[in-house]
Amino acid sequence: MLDLAWEKGTPVLVAATPRTLAAPRKAGRWMGRFALEVTEGPALLERVRFNFPLIADPPPTRADYKQPPSFENGLTTRVRVVFPGLARGSRFALVDRATGRRWALPWPIDRELARTALVPLEP
Repeated sequence: MLDLAWEKGTPVLVAATPRTLAAPRKAGRWMGRFALEVTEGPALLERVRFNFPLIADPPPTRADYKQPPSFENGLTTRVRVVFPGLARGSRFALVDRATGRRWALPWPIDRELARTALVPLEP
């Protein structure tokens, strides 16, 4: 289980707590602007999508489109994401699917982690 925060445009891993469930279950499958992804080389092993509260997709970039108000730059919000335990994987990343930005997360998560600043990955 990961507690993530969005603090004025910067993602932060607030806490990570490994949990063992009584019985295996599938990861949730839904759409979201953000995703947690585990990869091994070029292969995607697992992806869990989610949204941070109050962060919307960026508006269209048409010249005639007026910008709606945005909370994203000054917003601090949190979300809890349940991510399945995997024995494989070489890279764990938070992905902003709307902008393509990526941040590295510690992997494997085999112990409790406290507040960790996420490191941006090169595109």
